[in-house]
Amino acid sequence: MEEIVKTEFKISYDDTGELNKHQINAKDLGTAIIGMYDLITKAAEIVSNGSSKADLKVVAPAKEGSLEVIFAIVADPLTTTTVLKSIGIGVATAAAGIGTALGIMDRIRDTKIDRVIVNQRTQKATLETKDGPIETDSKVALLVSSKEIRQALHKVIQAPVQGRPEAKVSFIIDDKRLTLEEDRIKSFTQIRSDVTERETSRTLQKTVQFTKLNFKSKRGWNIQTTDGMEMSVVIQDPLFLEKIAANEEAFKKEKLYAVELEETTTINASGTKTKYAIVRVIN
Repeated sequence: MEEIVKTEFKISYDDTGELNKHQINAKDLGTAIIGMYDLITKAAEIVSNGSSKADLKVVAPAKEGSLEVIFAIVADPLTTTTVLKSIGIGVATAAAGIGTALGIMDRIRDTKIDRVIVNQRTQKATLETKDGPIETDSKVALLVSSKEIRQALHKVIQAPVQGRPEAKVSFIIDDKRLTLEEDRIKSFTQIRSDVTERETSRTLQKTVQFTKLNFKSKRGWNIQTTDGMEMSVVIQDPLFLEKIAANEEAFKKEKLYAVELEETTTINASGTKTKYAIVRVIN
């Protein structure tokens, strides 16, 4: 069983008004704490693909008048590290780059994400917006495209200091501090709608036999796998297509092929659709 550890970090709120006097409305602080709980626990579920969980504790009692709140993530070390890194807590360049959820949200602000394309083999992803595509890590893309994560970040960052002049919100862990000032705090608005379309692809190795052939096109082929799957496929292996065109491939009944099969699942308003392509015929 994976070791469970407790990792502490702080969030600090500051401005030129009551926060500067170490005071904050209890309701605003309560919203921030709930938002942080939602952020950490949901992020852990997303980055581990549901295989790991994290809990969040408030180490110091939160009360009206607090400026700084100490949290503790209770989870296995890998989950904790991945969650903090993907969000951008403890990453010095988080608010400037596109390698963290904080960095991407700072860049796109309230721009709608139209489509998310995730490649599980490379662990890379593309976020498509009206302003153009953004390439990033797949875990970061899944966080940024989650309505729950973005709403949680709004509760943690913008809601507690809304309407306060020269507000600052800081994430502190060990000796690293990430401070978001007023212009960047405005980036963490509530989103009006969820992502329109999500596309996830993964590569599988399967042993198959061809049950339908189409020598005139790379489309219109059907296969059956030895573990019972049946589907239509597109042939994307150019060398295999060349052998077919040159009559160098002899298809026989029940002849088996080892192939790399790309499975692409698309979820949108119309439902869920899965398509398959043979990207390489191994033998």
